[in-house]
Amino acid sequence: AGVLATLSSANASILGSSRALQVLARDDHAPRSLARLHVRFGSPFVALVAVGVPIAGLVTIDRLETLASVASALHLVIYAVICAALWQNRRFADDDAAEADVFRVPAGRTVATLGTLACTGLLAAIEPSALALAGATLVVGTVWYGARARRRDPPESIEIR
Repeated sequence: AGVLATLSSANASILGSSRALQVLARDDHAPRSLARLHVRFGSPFVALVAVGVPIAGLVTIDRLETLASVASALHLVIYAVICAALWQNRRFADDDAAEADVFRVPAGRTVATLGTLACTGLLAAIEPSALALAGATLVVGTVWYGARARRRDPPESIEIR
């Protein structure tokens, strides 16, 4: 059951990550080739290959545990960042509290703090080699994004509500 759950999670990660790469490429944050869609199926086939090959490699060499640990670490980092960002978004929402369409998270600062602490605490339970691989992935992605962003015009100002 555990192997099937891991494979199901890996499949969802491949499909979700390929769509994320497609959007990044479409918005010129990644190589444009990753945005190519299959003529017949409409799927981002280049992005699917780019994401699927490394994952298939880990599965092939019987590294399911590593794959699951790295995926878990990366998800926890994403959730921790989202929770931490709630503080900043909450600050803007407090300024616009008079607007009726502003969504308010009940006890938002408490939820943000507990969520960030929980994600950080759970990261401590992940094996160090998987954390190192996840960290390397984040560093490479950040450097790549920074290098590409320098070559582009600054983005237009976006109002966050």
